[in-house]
Amino acid sequence: MKIHVVSDLYGNPIDYLLTKANVDDRDALYELSEIVNIRTLFEDKGYVGSISEELKKEKRHQFVCIKKR
Repeated sequence: MKIHVVSDLYGNPIDYLLTKANVDDRDALYELSEIVNIRTLFEDKGYVGSISEELKKEKRHQFVCIKKR
């Protein structure tokens, strides 16, 4: 089981989605974008890909990929 959380810049949770472990992170991102009305999302590399690109065009979301050190 995985939890996908949308939080504000202070770390306060706004909403979340639980998925099975075998569900692609990008699919969860698409579902969360339907639930939460946020224009800029900070994401890790698991969410980068074609779904992110579709959301950029379709909903005009801005994505910032956070890289771990």
